[in-house]
Amino acid sequence: MGHATKWDYRNPPDIVLLDAVITLAAISCTPDRADQLNILSNSRDHPWLLLNIRNTNLISILYEGTPRYYHEQLTSLLFLVFYGLINRRSDALADQYFSIITEKGDLPLYASALTAIAPSMTEGELCAIGWALVELRIPVKYKFGYCLSYSDDPLGRLFNGFDERLGASENPGPNILAILLILSKRRSSYMREQIQKGYMELENPWLSLIARVAAQLDIPDGPGHPMGLFDDHQVCNMIAALFLLRYARGNVTHYTESLLLASFLQSRELSISSVALEYYVKTTISYSDSPAPSSYLSAAVSDTFNVMLPEEQLWRRWAILAIFVDGFETLSVEWRRTFAEGFFTLSRRPLLRPLGDMELSTPASELEAILTWEYFNEEEQEPELTDSPLSGLDWMAMAWSLHLSQQSRRNTAAPRQGKAQLENLIGLDVNEEFVFRALCKLLDAAPYYRIIPIIPALREFTRWFDGPS
Repeated sequence: MGHATKWDYRNPPDIVLLDAVITLAAISCTPDRADQLNILSNSRDHPWLLLNIRNTNLISILYEGTPRYYHEQLTSLLFLVFYGLINRRSDALADQYFSIITEKGDLPLYASALTAIAPSMTEGELCAIGWALVELRIPVKYKFGYCLSYSDDPLGRLFNGFDERLGASENPGPNILAILLILSKRRSSYMREQIQKGYMELENPWLSLIARVAAQLDIPDGPGHPMGLFDDHQVCNMIAALFLLRYARGNVTHYTESLLLASFLQSRELSISSVALEYYVKTTISYSDSPAPSSYLSAAVSDTFNVMLPEEQLWRRWAILAIFVDGFETLSVEWRRTFAEGFFTLSRRPLLRPLGDMELSTPASELEAILTWEYFNEEEQEPELTDSPLSGLDWMAMAWSLHLSQQSRRNTAAPRQGKAQLENLIGLDVNEEFVFRALCKLLDAAPYYRIIPIIPALREFTRWFDGPS
């Protein structure tokens, strides 16, 4: 796979390398030891004859006789060889390989095998192979030539091809959805145009939602919103990341999709739940009569205002708190109480590590890190940031202390109190008045049983505010 990332028509793979891959596959998947030795000796003694890679009868027998538990790995290897043959313009041989691989029409298996080697392909070639899996009757060389040279983006044909193949009721599965999500992340304007012109009237509800998310179009916000259709946590996170990118980039000014945003609050990826929380609060405030809070709201607030997070993450939380404070009077009593209860909850929930380089990260870059094959193919992470029994009050004390220490380093003559302002990327002035007002709003909304245990910590924190202001 390391070699495959550099393959193209100008730099095709070495045919001996491809033959070695086939030899390895044949030896690994052939149960009879005598056959294994025969395959190996033929390849060693007569490499110029290329007995293995050009012997499609061997490939067919190998594929048919492979034990089921090796089938997906072998399919991935053969897809890799097929990909190499396409880059060598060995169209006839590539067609024979493709026919052998796809003879049984097992689309879920092919999609799974394809995603395993997808990091080694260009997006155009991945799209072309995906379309080839749908249009099995057309020779591969024609599909590739059409997909890779056609003037328009082929993604719409891939969506329509999968929709025609799967129909209105079949679940595409996580691998097909991952292919579509990753191919869609930089094609929002094209997808939007396709949908608005009626070129992508999809019957399959899973594919229809992916297409609308990719096109950055609003999702119907009602009790039957379709996020409940997805049961794979990685796919759910990738959908959420693609959907939230336009929010993180500041491209949304009218907030309407409260139920969809609320469903993202349960994600254990903080880059998703924190962005979703910020705009879920904004959306709720935009309603004249705020709806009931999500059942995930309290836990999302507790996770978001977490003192164990990296410093860059600590700073961003001020923006969410400012939205809550500014819209405090608009929110219902139940909504305020749920938010404040989550803030003062002593949480012990294990958290996943944030993705990417925290020093250079932005909400958008963290979401983009989820829309990658590295994320999709990665084994499920073990929690690395374990929440200590601390609350949002501890976060506030830590974030304020860091702010004061940074301010002191910038200007050693400045007093500890006063109108020190946080200079960071959130576009918000954080000073003593704001912090104290936010604390008072949270205490006003929180139930007494959350406040009483933290009274000593409150007394300690308010010593920071002993100036006349």
